[in-house]
Amino acid sequence: MFVDIQSRFRSLSKEVVSIYRTMNYSYIVSTSIEESTTINGIKIIPRVNVTRRELIERFNEFKIMRKNRLIALVVRDVDDLKGYVKFKNVLDLVYLSRDALLRLGKKGREKLIRLNLPVELCFKDVINSLSINKFLRGLEGVIKDYVESKVDIVISSGADESYEIIHPLIMESLLNNLGVPEGLSRKSIKDLPLRLLSRFNRGCK
Repeated sequence: MFVDIQSRFRSLSKEVVSIYRTMNYSYIVSTSIEESTTINGIKIIPRVNVTRRELIERFNEFKIMRKNRLIALVVRDVDDLKGYVKFKNVLDLVYLSRDALLRLGKKGREKLIRLNLPVELCFKDVINSLSINKFLRGLEGVIKDYVESKVDIVISSGADESYEIIHPLIMESLLNNLGVPEGLSRKSIKDLPLRLLSRFNRGCK
């Protein structure tokens, strides 16, 4: 029972969902839908990615929206984490963009630790970033914090094309290669994502 915590398809066709099904996914969290649904036996849950500015301008709207959507804060640099105490009750997780993977430093990571929300790494972003930069300061630091039990990490595919749908075990292997022990990497691809979805479906275990 696996979860893709961020699917970016403009629409989820039965064919796309069937690919997820062959890879043993039970849940897809999608940026393209507004209400939960089920397709081919897979539960689809809506997700919204928001910036800090959007949270400030539309705070009450997102607070209501969170009742039936997963809300993720997109972080590009440490400034996106200002005022995190106010945002905490509106957010489910923090999504580290490619800029954050490259540049987020100690100060930003300390704010992530205090925020105490799962930190999302996108498989596609990580692979693309590693192909360009040998050293990703933010990624290396967050991985270190995860291994030291300071933050939790979840990993998503970020797929918006069929060929970008990644088997969960490949994502687990990526985490292992980045220095995450096997038990923690399995937690990132299964236990933590399911915990995030528990408020949408009490059957998640």
